[in-house]
Amino acid sequence: MHVVPQQGRPVRASALVALACALACTPALAEAGQSNSLRDRLFQQRRTTETQQPVRYETQSDMGFVLDQAGSRRLIRFEGSSEIWALTPQAGPRGDVFYKNDIGQTVLRQSRTGGMTLYTPGQPAGMPVAAAGRGEALRPQVVSYADLFRQVVRVGERVRRALGHPVSLHVDVEESSTAATLAADALTLAGEALAFTARAANTRSRAVSVRSVRVEQGNRPDVERRGNQILVTINPALGVAGRPSSARITRAIVQAA
Repeated sequence: MHVVPQQGRPVRASALVALACALACTPALAEAGQSNSLRDRLFQQRRTTETQQPVRYETQSDMGFVLDQAGSRRLIRFEGSSEIWALTPQAGPRGDVFYKNDIGQTVLRQSRTGGMTLYTPGQPAGMPVAAAGRGEALRPQVVSYADLFRQVVRVGERVRRALGHPVSLHVDVEESSTAATLAADALTLAGEALAFTARAANTRSRAVSVRSVRVEQGNRPDVERRGNQILVTINPALGVAGRPSSARITRAIVQAA
């Protein structure tokens, strides 16, 4: 495997994979310290878009996740997964707001009155969610430029085991912790996407044919398959939203040649 650092550039400001995954939430907060009943919490919930405090939410079936409002984006991480998803709001009818992931799937609907509906592959009709206390801010684990090389080794070994052969890994980013952090996150998601697609009988051949993964900087986050290479483009200035999600990388891996 190969790591190709990029020298001399100025520093700029600033994870369980599921094919067709669509999960998220909303900025509404519920009254604290009220009933433990989901119905009561939904009744007491109110829309408070001015707050920036991360909040933990849960469904009736106890699926838990943290929502972190970050500017115009919504960041969400589900319990049991390390991946942080960046969602984009889109206005809908009757004053509703739909939050979509980076492959265009609606993962949340927030009604005009503040009610929230979460959409998942298992619950395509949606299910209500309610606030269940404060959550931690969602940020990728900070990685130094030196640590980035160690992450390349770890991801390379995981991909080798999943595919049955080594994959060449290339990283071409600025020498800054901001760029290294996002590059490590993107590389990790690419590795998880390859391992995920390699486990499924209908996508394994597409995963096994991958021979290299390249992460580089650009103006906007992107991912594409070029023959047997997966090219991932990141923009560290955009934070978590500056790299493609695992779902988008998965789609690139399995797309037709």
